[in-house]
Amino acid sequence: MIYKKFLYKFICVFLTVPILLQYILHWRIFYNDQHYSFSIYAIYLIVYLFIQFTFAYFNNKNYINDCEKKFPFIKTKKNLENNNLITNHYKLVNIIIVGYKENKEYYRNCLESIKTCYIKNPHLINKIIAVIDGNNEDDLYMMDIFNDVFTESSCNILLSDFDKDTFNLSLFNKNTFICISQNHNGKRECMFTAFSTSILEKEMYNNNTKYVFCTDSDTIIDKDCIKNMVSSFEHYKNKNIGSICGNLSIFNKYDSFISFLTNLRYWYAFNLERAYQSYTGEVLCVSGPIGMYDINLLTNIIDDWKNQTFLGNKCTYGDDRHLTNKILETSHKIIYIPNSSAKTETPSDIYRFFKQQVRWNKSAFREFFWTIDIIHKHSIFMTFNLIYMLFYPYIVIGYLLYILWNGTIFSLGFYSTLLLGIGFIKSLYGYILSKDPENLLYFLYGIVYICIVFPAKLWSLITLKDNSWGTSSRKILNKEIGIDVFPIIIWNLILIGGLCKNIYYSLFLDFSEFYYFIISSLIWIFSYIFIFFYIKYKNVSLNNLV
Repeated sequence: MIYKKFLYKFICVFLTVPILLQYILHWRIFYNDQHYSFSIYAIYLIVYLFIQFTFAYFNNKNYINDCEKKFPFIKTKKNLENNNLITNHYKLVNIIIVGYKENKEYYRNCLESIKTCYIKNPHLINKIIAVIDGNNEDDLYMMDIFNDVFTESSCNILLSDFDKDTFNLSLFNKNTFICISQNHNGKRECMFTAFSTSILEKEMYNNNTKYVFCTDSDTIIDKDCIKNMVSSFEHYKNKNIGSICGNLSIFNKYDSFISFLTNLRYWYAFNLERAYQSYTGEVLCVSGPIGMYDINLLTNIIDDWKNQTFLGNKCTYGDDRHLTNKILETSHKIIYIPNSSAKTETPSDIYRFFKQQVRWNKSAFREFFWTIDIIHKHSIFMTFNLIYMLFYPYIVIGYLLYILWNGTIFSLGFYSTLLLGIGFIKSLYGYILSKDPENLLYFLYGIVYICIVFPAKLWSLITLKDNSWGTSSRKILNKEIGIDVFPIIIWNLILIGGLCKNIYYSLFLDFSEFYYFIISSLIWIFSYIFIFFYIKYKNVSLNNLV
């Protein structure tokens, strides 16, 4: 095991050092007098994309094709005639919803979707547990919404903080719809309360609860979401699966450029990246709005997970990613299934989107130290994923900066066209699999990544020790601009400055040198103009439907 751990870390070095050396020493595998070249990074990228496309395709195909074969008695209506037999036969689920000062409409829609799921599959669901992160007077509206949706014998429990010795477990056990309101201490504390009460009930009353499903208070889950996850767990129960991640998309995707492109990004993050990781059972992050866990596995890890610290501070975000790491640490598999779906909200303005990306990237950087220590417990592809996600973006953007400030307009245009080409390949892949023409526009997310997501990565490294959540509640959005707006401004000024310098010095060259730059620029410009009118059209169409 020690040898395997050393080998995997050596591979990390082997796959990164040659790329750095190629830029420093100007290595080229293919080069001619017209400045065309083929780099070591290009070979890595082509091989990685081929593996990613192939694994993702077979993962999605396998789970979709197996759906009808899995757990077939779920769909048999005759089974519902005898509830006692069903309860004894099925492995039941607790649904957990965590929220903090949620938008009223979003929260109601979330609960209504869960109620629909319960009505359709009452034989699968043991408890519906909503935990509100706050018990002040201005937090109780969420409890009122819960009681209004689940009018049938809903139970309210007010806590200061969870304590298993004083918690009224008998009251919890007697009710199906439970709303817990506790002190404002963050999402992780709320999840811990829901996990702990579910585990206690199982231990004390020896019920059939085997899984817990987690979602956020702004998420709308599909009516078959729970059924498909349970059936996957049961169908693959001999494959050491500890958690399942579902397919997430955006319900407010037509609000702005950011939300539209983010929705496209979500499709690829799940149906390509997580699907690829799932093929070997190593999904690196179970998304908070749509994840299911083996309750027996949680029993052994939630205390360490709750008390996680980093640089001497208790962790207050990155709950889902760290929980994923704790499961992978036990050598269990984590898979992604595309036929279990939900929709969530995403920021529609640049500043709020940036703050969200800062929080996510802080979590990613912090969890890297945990993940790198357990890579020997899984396949070599997990190592490839870490390298690609954590090192290669800096190489790509670093070389882009070098070209902007030191290259020619030809090299800038050629490099931009290559990035466009890679984006087009991914876009085409998404369109072929989804048959959704919107996925053809995914390549435009590259601009969002370069101008917003990458400076968020840099700022998250600088402020890594800051444990604040970053974004405000959705009930009352905080529109104040803080000091963290400067990283976006400064970064984009650097990009614009380099572009201006590049164009200025290249004006003295033959105009034919501009053709790559002109072609790529026109593609970006016309594509964004198309998106602008497309979103306007979609918003008008949606308003007419309403």
